Amino acid sequence: MPEMCKRLASGNTLTPVGLFFLCIRRTLPFILLFQVIAFGSLAQTREEALIADSLIEHGQVTIPFKDEAEALTFEPVSSTWVKQIKWNKAAQQVKTATGKTAQVTVFSTLAETPSQWLGKEQFLVILSPKTSFTIEVNGYKSKLASPGVDTQIRISPFLKAKGGATTIKITSEQDAGDIDSLAYRFFLIATPDIRFVASRVRVFHTYPENYRGLNWSYRFRMKNHAQSPRYASFIRREEKVRDFSGKVVTHIIADSTKQGNQEPIKGHHHFFYVNREVYSYKWTAETPNLFLVTSGAYSSRYNASEVISEKVGLRIAELKKGELRINNIPVRLKAVAYIHPPLRAPAPTTEELRTYVIKLKQHHFNTIRVYGLPANNDLYDLADEYGLYLIQYLDVDQEPISEGDIDGNIWLKQRLSMLYQLRNRPSLIAWATENNIFDAPKPWVSALQDSLKVLDPERPVLNNIKNKAIANLPPSAPQLEQFSAESLQEFKKEYQPVSIKLSKDNSINVVNLQDFAVLDKVLLQWKILDGEKVVQQGEINDLSIKPGNSQVIKLPFSFDSFEKDSYRLRFELLLQENLPWADKGFVSTWEEFLTHNLHQLRE
Repeated sequence: MPEMCKRLASGNTLTPVGLFFLCIRRTLPFILLFQVIAFGSLAQTREEALIADSLIEHGQVTIPFKDEAEALTFEPVSSTWVKQIKWNKAAQQVKTATGKTAQVTVFSTLAETPSQWLGKEQFLVILSPKTSFTIEVNGYKSKLASPGVDTQIRISPFLKAKGGATTIKITSEQDAGDIDSLAYRFFLIATPDIRFVASRVRVFHTYPENYRGLNWSYRFRMKNHAQSPRYASFIRREEKVRDFSGKVVTHIIADSTKQGNQEPIKGHHHFFYVNREVYSYKWTAETPNLFLVTSGAYSSRYNASEVISEKVGLRIAELKKGELRINNIPVRLKAVAYIHPPLRAPAPTTEELRTYVIKLKQHHFNTIRVYGLPANNDLYDLADEYGLYLIQYLDVDQEPISEGDIDGNIWLKQRLSMLYQLRNRPSLIAWATENNIFDAPKPWVSALQDSLKVLDPERPVLNNIKNKAIANLPPSAPQLEQFSAESLQEFKKEYQPVSIKLSKDNSINVVNLQDFAVLDKVLLQWKILDGEKVVQQGEINDLSIKPGNSQVIKLPFSFDSFEKDSYRLRFELLLQENLPWADKGFVSTWEEFLTHNLHQLRE
């Protein structure tokens, strides 16, 4: 009998039954209080067993580096704050909701926390998940069902304060061959409690209709995960901009520690700096000039040392007078189509994509119309580096949407994830849609259109491109695999960057058909051929022709001096130095004339 009931029974003349009800009446509040505490504690335990939605982030994944030297490698594996995960695979039997037994695939790892990670925020990063699966971190679970959406999970609340190993499990109800069948990549990152979470490149006119000089800004967003405010007065920021040779052209130190600034950083905080006006080294497919930008945040008080890096190309793309223009030039867009494989299919390797890009460059294609969700950013990295214009379609029809996506959550997440991944890319000159995107419910489409206006306002959106002609963009484009070897050579000949025509007075007129690149560092060879026998040959190596301009070159022979009408006069334009996409000696342009037709071919 409870002690309170014993005290009630002593000196009380009530019957046993009456004592029982008196005891219950007096102790009921305590029983209810215990139930509230017990069940509340039980509910809290159950809630804590789940990873809260507030700890899951979708969007741009920013790779942290410890210092500038690491950041300039642009390789996540080079970062002190990035840890690769090695998985163990096993099959397990589990009971379903109906009580039946089913087999699932479990990938698990025991990740040791590096000593330098102690006291840092830690995140599990999932790049381009391919299907739905359950994630478990030290017993805390979450069901991830957003295929194609880059995801970061803040796992710090589930870790031991003094470090040790972290148990991570990935459970798939489908028969998974290996971990790559669930997502493109899993890895762990560590950051200070105030960290970089997003960046934004914006390029704009110095003056309206003036494209000679462009201003640009680099904006980044930081987030504070600490329980208390972090004061800007204790954080030193440093930004550097290097040109493609590695030379520092801009160095900004925002040392607010000397200014007594006590502005606290709570939640999300935005910083930006505006670079000086740029007149040269603009990015185009012909001149893919990239600046290397590093941004660092340092604080001894907050134990913070984090640097992010990005390759930035400066150009303006706009839809103007029915033309898609780059830096106000209606470039000739010579396009092919590329379709990303479905997420669950193997993604092409970096080297396979590099071979693809080089083949495009060597055959004078300069534009890719890209369809589908990217599993990684390799194609876009290569397009930035080698110089290709990309038009990314927002129609993601090869990735089925879950039947439970009644509010467009996954539909919109897939497109916003792609937007965050690609919006800083100079190679991406436009977003595009076709008819089928308008088959989606209007609220979904409206939300996407509003997001594009807010998150990427400068880049044009080509709506319903099939039915709305753009003067310098073909209405359709085949895939590269659909070209035969002969048709590829025909395309290469048709879209040569240089025109060579016979002129009067035994001369040729060489025209630079490029929109931005100067024609130099090339060798022009000429040969007079009798069948395959070389009768006479020579070369000209002092060409320097501005875009759209021409140069008349006097030849060291007379057209009337040929002994046979069957002679052929052949010109070849060869590279005089190695380029990323072709070696020295590569023939970019050729023309051939029959001697008996010379009088007809003169201008």
